[in-house]
Amino acid sequence: MMPNPDLDSIVPNIKFFVDNGAVGIMQQGTQAGTGTEFVSLRMWVLAKAMWNSELDGQKLISEFLEGFYGPAAPAVQKYIDIMHSYGRQNDYHLGRVARMNMPFLQPSIIAEAEAALRQAHAAAGDDETLQRRLRHAHLPIWYILAKRGPMSPTWKAVEDKVGKLDFSEIARLSIQTGKEWQVSAVADPEESGPWFKWLADYAALLKEKGQVLPPEFNGHLPDNCRLIQARQIDGIYLNRTGQWREMDDASDGWALTILKPGWLIQHTFSPYDEYTIGRQYKLFVRLKGGPTKADGTACTVGLTGTGKLPSRNISTAELAGDSFKVFEVGAFAAQETVTLYFALSRDGLMPEVYFDCMWLQQVD
Repeated sequence: MMPNPDLDSIVPNIKFFVDNGAVGIMQQGTQAGTGTEFVSLRMWVLAKAMWNSELDGQKLISEFLEGFYGPAAPAVQKYIDIMHSYGRQNDYHLGRVARMNMPFLQPSIIAEAEAALRQAHAAAGDDETLQRRLRHAHLPIWYILAKRGPMSPTWKAVEDKVGKLDFSEIARLSIQTGKEWQVSAVADPEESGPWFKWLADYAALLKEKGQVLPPEFNGHLPDNCRLIQARQIDGIYLNRTGQWREMDDASDGWALTILKPGWLIQHTFSPYDEYTIGRQYKLFVRLKGGPTKADGTACTVGLTGTGKLPSRNISTAELAGDSFKVFEVGAFAAQETVTLYFALSRDGLMPEVYFDCMWLQQVD
């Protein structure tokens, strides 16, 4: 569902295969689910280039935009150029899996992207067919805004560019677009249903409370803390190891239920949005345990990066009980790439652990 700026490489990649003797190519342009980012544009370019690999990729994109978005085409092209700007200006390889720490998702780029898409909506006027298509083009940016949240640097950067944002409106439009385009997945292999339900619930909580915080903050998030809800983590491999569950005592009403051992729950922190490289931070997680089979290690949570970073084994005794508890994982210096990992013990002493949220507290 998130932006995936690889449009510059589609035709050159196909041409590379053809020039090197390939007689057939299996393209997987929308493998993760229906309604993925720019799916119509991607299918158009892939089909045309596989028929004739000598065609100009940028001309194909322009032809599609003019026919599909009409008077809004120039603004959509501007949006595409903004999202591809980092890759065009830097020696950068996107790779197969994009995470929330990617440099093309830094706040200033998302702010420019939102402004361009608003220009596209304005150019389309009252044409509902075009507006429907533009909502789909807009969905990845709404997704990033919701994942980062109203207390994030990204949210502030966008508001500085276009004016005040309304999470309820972002949620409403995202849910509407999901239905219009039958969007079935957030990512590979995460289904979209719980995401859209969380959007509606979180919007309602924000409207009621102003901020959605765990009770440990007593209604006020300190300036030196960056809170990340479970629904706002990267979410890699969630369907293989856990499931989303509505829980009344979770800070936002939702928790990630960890059901299998293995390092499959991960979150790579963004140096553009979640911490500043070189600064010192402490990591805290808010967890609750399920039924206990025996005493011992229930789960492990820690960080990976360069050098020795903190980790913590949490026992079944520490997690026992019917309430969420906060655990300090440890202090670390922020690097360009730091990834949180979370796994159940392979002993299976606590078959379920519930992950509510985490936060980074700057300490220097």
